[in-house]
Amino acid sequence: MKAFITGIGGQDGSYLAELLISKGYEVFGLTKKDTDLWRLKDIKKQIHLYCFNNLNRQGLQNIINEVKPDEIYHLASNVDARVDLSSEEEIFKSGFEMGYYILRSAIELKIKPKIYMAGSSLMFGRSKDKVQTEQTVMEPNTPYGISKVALYNFLKMYREVYGIYACMGFLYNHESIRRDEFFLPRKITMSAARIKYGRQKNLILGDINVKRDWSAAEDVVISMWMMLQKQKPEDYIVASGELHSIKDILQIVFDELNLDWKDYVQTDKSLIRKIEYTAPKPNPERIFSELGWKPKILFNELILEMLRNDLELLRNS
Repeated sequence: MKAFITGIGGQDGSYLAELLISKGYEVFGLTKKDTDLWRLKDIKKQIHLYCFNNLNRQGLQNIINEVKPDEIYHLASNVDARVDLSSEEEIFKSGFEMGYYILRSAIELKIKPKIYMAGSSLMFGRSKDKVQTEQTVMEPNTPYGISKVALYNFLKMYREVYGIYACMGFLYNHESIRRDEFFLPRKITMSAARIKYGRQKNLILGDINVKRDWSAAEDVVISMWMMLQKQKPEDYIVASGELHSIKDILQIVFDELNLDWKDYVQTDKSLIRKIEYTAPKPNPERIFSELGWKPKILFNELILEMLRNDLELLRNS
């Protein structure tokens, strides 16, 4: 079996590549030339990499035609944790165009790979539903969410009109030790580690009462593979079904360090997002019951693993 992963150098891409290799796949991956490939250091000799900076439709189609993958996982994106409106065109293009090119390639090359597209909780935006399901009306209010909904609509159209195997996982927040530091949980664990070692005095945050559903990236990539093993493509919410606040993360992290987070954390209203989205509790029961997927790593375990990893990194630096 051959698998092709866009965004293989990222958090999800690297974990997915490791999973597929363990299952005997031949793995091909797409990444930017200027991307730091440190996440792939342990498997770099076991994968085939295609690197690019500005990849157009024909270039991507040529790669897919050369690889002829049985499965395609489209994970590449330009999500900005800060919801930066100044780069909305770039965010929309990265969220929509490559996915669209993949769908077109399946038609124009007359191939039949199973295609997985990574979606986002941002697709639901200002949803009025207190609990989100796969049937919840999508009301995106960020460039990233809007781009993913546009791609999802094309995916459904291609599935219905051309009969291609394509599905999307609506991914809620998921973290790991491989997450970039500008994502909030990693920012907290790394900053707390620096505070512990006297390398940082304070941690400045926005609204610490905001709640999200956080899972471990290692668990989330398993759901991607499981979705492509179904006979019929289906779309699923991928989440733990539990909400936790930023304050919860602070409590876990600073308790582990025997420190009081209130002595070090300051809030700054300028850090609050210009566009906020609601955080109703996602309902992942469908993927739990139909695929048997559930997160194995608990929230507390995930945060502590990230903290301990950052403490180790600083000890060795």
